[in-house]
Amino acid sequence: MSTLNFTDAELGCRHCGNLPPVEFQMELQRLRSVWNKPLGVSSAFRCAVHNQAVSTTGPNGPHTRGAVDLLVPSDQVYKFLYLVILMGWRGIGIHQHGAHAGRFIHIDRLPERGEGVVFTYGSSNGRDGEKIEC
Repeated sequence: MSTLNFTDAELGCRHCGNLPPVEFQMELQRLRSVWNKPLGVSSAFRCAVHNQAVSTTGPNGPHTRGAVDLLVPSDQVYKFLYLVILMGWRGIGIHQHGAHAGRFIHIDRLPERGEGVVFTYGSSNGRDGEKIEC
């Protein structure tokens, strides 16, 4: 299912083409509609095989259930994070160091995040940064 602003190619697994749950796609589109600015997708849904190959979270990581890494311009990150929190996204990962092309904001709505978790990505290999639970 493509949405108004996201294609299946952007949201689907790069390994097999499977798509995230429809509910996730609808919530992501709702966020994009309220944001009313383009949001580039760095990474979205991953099947278990692909996630095992590319992530330290293994075959059951957040991207296998509904998470997305979005390319948000540095000068818009603060306002974007505010909106994401207001709209009820529970998992927020911040990767804002290094080359601008590699910077992204991870968001998810996973129930195990409780009332919210914010984490940073380390400089070399994934999520070895600070984690803050709300």
